[in-house]
Amino acid sequence: MAATLGAQGFDWIPTYLRPFRIPQLFGVVGVEVGYAHVEDPRAITDGTLVCARYGSGSGAAVALRLGAEWWVQPDASVVGGLCVHWVQSSFHAAGTTAPLVTGEMLRTEYVLSTSRLGIGVQAAAKTRLVGRYGWASVGLEATVYFPGRSTQMERVLEPSWYFFATTPPSKQVQIASSVSSGSDALVLLKASVGYDLSLAVGWYCSPSVEVAVPGTLNAGNYRLWRIGIALPVAFSFP
Repeated sequence: MAATLGAQGFDWIPTYLRPFRIPQLFGVVGVEVGYAHVEDPRAITDGTLVCARYGSGSGAAVALRLGAEWWVQPDASVVGGLCVHWVQSSFHAAGTTAPLVTGEMLRTEYVLSTSRLGIGVQAAAKTRLVGRYGWASVGLEATVYFPGRSTQMERVLEPSWYFFATTPPSKQVQIASSVSSGSDALVLLKASVGYDLSLAVGWYCSPSVEVAVPGTLNAGNYRLWRIGIALPVAFSFP
């Protein structure tokens, strides 16, 4: 009775009637999407025309990944590659508070919206953790974020009927738009848990939940926290 041979927990043998190869090196392409918590002192300094006390921002983070995975053991691998990041975030601060002729109070907020593009490298060690296909990984990511565009708005919070005297009337008005003055380098510590799913002989995908935290404690630096999902697809080289 023939035994089933596999690597990474998968059966890579299409037939026992011809020679076969158990792959170890895979190309990887994928996408990551998630929530971002951002501290961006440069954008706050360069992007504001009206003085406002902005705190941390939040928004969306999207990344495209291109790299490779090498299985050094049947249950352990190293992963590395290039990634292109896009981060969109919004910062909020208290705006105007003033009485209206109706006796109501006008209350507004300032909103600073930023978007930044970055290019980075990442590397991680991955090991089987739960069952046959569950896994966990830890690693590092180093990214340079290029100067980003910032837009500062003032938005009406209350009363609901109040509009700014623009053409046409609007509940928000743009105050300033600018590009930040420089780039920022960022190192992140990453941890992931996921599950490998076989797609075909020599192909699998690895959906996972990822968490990334900044490697610096300096509040004066650009810092980014991320949590999200990743969907990379791996394919063996011929």
